[in-house]
Amino acid sequence: MSRYTEFVTYFLPIDIDEDDVISMKEMNTALASLREPPLSEEEITFLQKQTGGQPLTWNRFIEVLLLT
Repeated sequence: MSRYTEFVTYFLPIDIDEDDVISMKEMNTALASLREPPLSEEEITFLQKQTGGQPLTWNRFIEVLLLT
């Protein structure tokens, strides 16, 4: 949590439509910026389960990263 601001500041510009929800296109853009492959269907399903089917907001994404 001590680096939360830096982390969010890095990823926020990727939220092109500024709706605070991470679309799979935006997520894959973020991954490409880190030279990582796009999410697999299995990874997308995992994220959806972690959020209870709710939209993946930036805050939920951070929580999933920190708590799983």
